[in-house]
This record gives sequence, structure tokens and C-alpha cells, in this order.
Amino acid sequence: MKKFVFTFLFLTISNALYSQVDTISVNPKYLEDQLFLNISYNTFTSTPEGFLQNGFSFGVAGGFVKDIPFNKQRNFGMGLGVGYAYNTYIQNIVVTQEMGISRFAVETSYDNNTYRTHSIEVPIEFRWRTSTLEKYKFWRVYGGVTLGYVFDFSSKYVSEVGNVSDLRVPEIEKFQYGLSLSAGYGTWNFFVNYALSPFFEKDTYLESGEKLDMKTLRMGMAFYFF
Repeated sequence: MKKFVFTFLFLTISNALYSQVDTISVNPKYLEDQLFLNISYNTFTSTPEGFLQNGFSFGVAGGFVKDIPFNKQRNFGMGLGVGYAYNTYIQNIVVTQEMGISRFAVETSYDNNTYRTHSIEVPIEFRWRTSTLEKYKFWRVYGGVTLGYVFDFSSKYVSEVGNVSDLRVPEIEKFQYGLSLSAGYGTWNFFVNYALSPFFEKDTYLESGEKLDMKTLRMGMAFYFF
């Protein structure tokens, strides 16, 4: 914690001193990177025994982030935003329902099994970049947390003989949160989001008795506009 505080103070003071000797005229209304689009490959961590991801799981997220600069150069500050995310997870934890009760099991014989989520997300970021009014390609590092609310979750299972089960599953953990980081130069920026909250509610178990404590991991590219 002491190292974090020292680093934060060092960066803040350094930027403040640099701003004092800067002779470049800076537009006091200059803001950057307020619209974003993330495209990701999705997987799970903390998976149960027998878990298998056997397809390309992807996600798309986009939204608006209010840029809040802290210094005169306006290249160090915060971002507070809101956006929408659609994510898929193709794997072998099959969900069935009997009398309104969901059952979870590791399946080995099936054609397709996909989870789909629709979420509202709130990114909160600390932002550092090397941009200026005239410089459109620059280095950036944005890190922080992402808060999310899953307003729709469905599980589609297709058996080997073609039977289809498309269910709304209430056991999803609706309020989710995780660490996020995007870094890169110009158009190309690497993006990663590591969930700290479980994907399912805490009292969700497989039929075998093993607790389902899976967490999501999303990795891909981030694109910024304006």
C-alpha cells in the first residue's frame, strides 16, 4: 500500500512540475478517448474438474467515458463511463431445468453449449497518455475497475441428436466487478478484464457436488475515438 501511495504521489507531482515549465498552449477544453470499443476473446478461470472450452468465445463492448484530466497538459487523469457489453462463452457446463430448478453438469457428448450475457458496465479508470492537441498517435495506459450489471443471461444447449434447450438462467451473479487494463499506441491497444466476482451466485453447485466458482477473463483489442 505504501508503494502504491508513493508511486501515485510521484506521478502526480512529476506531472504538475512538468506542466509548470511547459510553454505549449493547451486548450482548457481538450479531452481525449471518450468513446471506446472493445473486442475480446473470452474464457473462464477457477474452472471445475472436467471443464472444457471448445469454441471461439467472444465479446463486444462499447460506450462513453467522461475524460477528467488532473493536470494542465491534460494527459493524466481519470475516466468515468457507462457502456453495454455482449459476451459469449462456449464450453461444456450444461444447464438444464426441472420444475423451475436449474441443474449444472459437466457434459462430454453434445454439439454446442453456449452462454450469452448482456450487461451494463461502468468503467472507472486512471488514465495516462502522451497526447497533445496536434498529436493523434500516442502511447496510453488506462487501468482501473469495471462494474457490471448482467440484465440478461441465457444458456443454449444442442445435443448430439439435435435437441435444443434455450434457457434463461436466474443463477447468474447479476452484479459483477473486475480489474481492467488497456495499453498501446495509436489505434492498436491491448485490453484485458479479469473478474474478481464469480460468474454464478455463490451457492451454485454441479450435480457432482463441486462448487461452481468460475470467473471470467476477457482479452482482446480496445479502440478509442475522440
